[in-house]
Parts: sequence; structure tokens; C-alpha cells
Amino acid sequence: MTEYRSRAVRWHGALLAIAAWLMLAAPLRAETVLRVAPHADLKILDPQTNTATITLMHGLMIYDMLYSWDEDLQPKPQMVESETISPDRLTYTFTLRPGLKFHDGTAVTVRDVIPSLRRWMVRDVMGQKLAQFTSEMKPVDDRTFTLQLKEPFPFVEIALGASGGTMPVILREKEAMTDPFTNITEAIGSGPFRFVKSEWVPGAKVVYEKNPDYVPRAEPPNGLAGGKIAKVDRVEYVVMPDPTTKATALQSGEIDIIDQAPHDQAGFLQKVPGVVVGILPKVANYGL
Repeated sequence: MTEYRSRAVRWHGALLAIAAWLMLAAPLRAETVLRVAPHADLKILDPQTNTATITLMHGLMIYDMLYSWDEDLQPKPQMVESETISPDRLTYTFTLRPGLKFHDGTAVTVRDVIPSLRRWMVRDVMGQKLAQFTSEMKPVDDRTFTLQLKEPFPFVEIALGASGGTMPVILREKEAMTDPFTNITEAIGSGPFRFVKSEWVPGAKVVYEKNPDYVPRAEPPNGLAGGKIAKVDRVEYVVMPDPTTKATALQSGEIDIIDQAPHDQAGFLQKVPGVVVGILPKVANYGL
């Protein structure tokens, strides 16, 4: 779990994040746009086959999972409405929240969930461990399925909310049936934002737009758990590899956030009016 804890922290918050107050203080426009200078260029769209931080960030924007970890790294229900565990702790029954929809308008059902989890279990460390304890997963109805274990496994919910390796995001059945060693190229999830593939320019820009059909959970946001409320209409990742270019763009209002800043730039930006430098992760991080 130590490895998973550190990997989760890696993407959960950059060691230093830079945010400008300029956008937050601006009057409301017809369309609100958040422009982010990411630490890397998005190259692979599949968070079930790739552990790159930028791919995980992409996954969190457009997909949802059965569980998510809160800021204390405790699993909380996300797509799951209710869970029942048998007295012998061998049978887990999960029921999905009502009204879950993919970005193409189709309903999310257990026909999507089960193959998504099976695909994830092939390559992820936690998924492989859960698979060793699993005898079968089978549907009960469109919203309910059971997970049958061979013997008790105390980390079921933790595994289903894992986000430090590859992620157990719920794909459409079509993509979930893709070989686990082949990257999917259609990024259609059920999360709070939709990937605008027509505007994706590798090496330059990635665009997401608010999903009007997404219904957040009622709980307040906490880590990656709770209600995921999209407060802007559009998010643009503007790729700027050079740190100085990012800092200049932030000061001019061309971008609103630098998700990871070198220490020397952070020290400089702390002195710039209207710019906030924040330390995001509350658990230790380390570099090699």
C-alpha cells in the first residue's frame, strides 16, 4: 500500500500548483473557460493501460469509477448507490446510482461495469490481486451485480477506487472488450467533463467541455470523492513545455493554472500580485 499511496499522491496534487485569481475575480461570461498549463502533453487516452500522470488526469476528467479515495485515502462510493456484504464476507452486491449516462447518451449498466473491471484486473497491481481472490462477477439486473470471492479480501473497495496505477474507470462495453494491451482511442466516459476529440491537437491543446447530463453526488467534495461539480463550461490544457513561457503566460492572463511548477519559478511567482502559490498534497511525496 505504500507504493500505491505515493503513486496516488503523485497525480492527486503537484508538489507546487500555481493558480491565478484573475479568472476567479472576472465577471461571468457566456462561457467560462479554465486554461491549464499541464506538466506534460497528453499522448495516450486509456487510463487502464497507462500510468502516466497526464493520462490519469485525463481519465479523472471524463470517466467515473465505482469508488474514489478521499483526502485520507479512504474509499468512498462514487458510481455505487449501495453495497451489501454477506456475513461470510464472500459476496459483495453493488447497485449503481440511477441515471448514470455515458457522453453519447446511453445508460451506464452493469454490462459496461463488469467487462471494464475484468479488463482493468489484467494489468493493474491491485486489480490483479483482487482477481486472485475473485471467483466470479455476474449481473443481477441493469444496475446491480455481485462480486463473489474465494476467500475474504479486506481491500475490495480500496481496489475499486484505486487511482495510483492504472484506474478501474468504467468504460462503455464496446471499449471494455478491447484487449487490455491495446490502447483504446475512443474516450467516451460518464464523468463530469467530455473530451472534445475534434479539438485535440497533440503537443498543443486538449479540450474538455462540461457534461450537462452528469449528476454529482450529494456529499461535499473530499479528495477524489464526493460531489464532482463542474464550475466551468470548458477546460483547455494548453501545452507549454518551457517553464519560463508558462510563468509569463500566467502573469499575462493567457492561462489560469500551472499544475506543476519548478521550485525556482514558484519562488518568483509568489511575489507576483494576483498569483497564488499553493502546496496541494497533504501527505508526503518524494522524488528519485
